[in-house]
Amino acid sequence: MTELGEATSKASVGSAATDLALGTCVSVDWPYAQVNVNGQVIPLPMVGNLAPVPQQQCWVATLAGKRICLGPAATPSLGTVSDAPTTGTLPVLGDDGVTYQAAYDPNVTTWSTGQRVLMQWAGGPGGGPVVVLNLSANPSTPDPTKPDPPVVGGGTTSHDLWFDPLWSGTQNGSGSSGSGSFWTDQVYSGATTLGAWGYGSSVANTIPDGATITYTGLLVSQQGGTGGNAPTFGLHSLSSRSGTLTVSSAVTSSGGSGEKELPVSFGNALKTGSALGIATDHGGYWIYAPAGVNGSGRLHIKATW
Repeated sequence: MTELGEATSKASVGSAATDLALGTCVSVDWPYAQVNVNGQVIPLPMVGNLAPVPQQQCWVATLAGKRICLGPAATPSLGTVSDAPTTGTLPVLGDDGVTYQAAYDPNVTTWSTGQRVLMQWAGGPGGGPVVVLNLSANPSTPDPTKPDPPVVGGGTTSHDLWFDPLWSGTQNGSGSSGSGSFWTDQVYSGATTLGAWGYGSSVANTIPDGATITYTGLLVSQQGGTGGNAPTFGLHSLSSRSGTLTVSSAVTSSGGSGEKELPVSFGNALKTGSALGIATDHGGYWIYAPAGVNGSGRLHIKATW
């Protein structure tokens, strides 16, 4: 079974293994789309009926830990003429707040600023807009349904969360601080090296400060090294792959690949933003795969709020 097929078979709508986010298509290299997600450009297999268009937003789904591109994000169907037509296009302010240069029927000469129009998109979402109809009024909209008031004291909900690292790397250093220069994307744990995976503010933006962390784990994929003493994992506060790497609160773990259980205090530090990633602090000689390779550096947090 392919990775995509395996992920689809394991995931279900609304399960903890599924996630949905917006990215920006950078380019298309069949059958993959290069998509910028949270500042990181990654190749994603495309599914669905439409490929995304470069420089336009697209939907990115995570199914059982595997990311895929679902296609272009929705484009507006309604808009307002914002100026007179020029060079064969009509300026239309879409209901999404973006002004589009739309194609139109040149036989219609009664366009006026402020006129409401219906648009279709040639080639589907992400294609070019075409004005197809003048509207005498907006489509009728029923009164919104008012939700019932929230139930006070309704208890907490358990959340099983995964966070992929945005970057990784290694610096030389014999103490708890590195040299300030990253020289590889791999993460080393050795006598003279400090390595790290960085998550930016993704954990703090997802988990409320008042949440209770019940489990923290780190998935690693060993690519080399000779083993020896147990590796150690701690916390760091670098927001990007730049600056001096300093490690704190390090604890020993087991060697090899797999998910390593870490103290819940690590999850607490990441949820509040006082730490921004997991780092190695010497111990043996272990070399782990870079961020995004074989799931290396994927953070696993269970919490209730």
